[in-house]
Amino acid sequence: MQKFIAGFIANWSSTDWEILHLVAQDDVVFCERVDRTAFASGGVDLPCLGVFEMTGGKIKEWRDYFDLNTFMRAAPQS
Repeated sequence: MQKFIAGFIANWSSTDWEILHLVAQDDVVFCERVDRTAFASGGVDLPCLGVFEMTGGKIKEWRDYFDLNTFMRAAPQS
């Protein structure tokens, strides 16, 4: 999995996160955001939802939900 992720992000030059909505209830946090990833030859704005389960003020579980096809269609082709 680490090799897959390393290959997936290899051409990224930066990523910024625009948080649209942040909702917390008990130990669960929902973060609706847009990940803005820059490449040397363009960029991708990817809508995402992050879900964080917290314990003692620290992230216990982290899940990100997004449409991979949205990313692949917008990503620069090498």
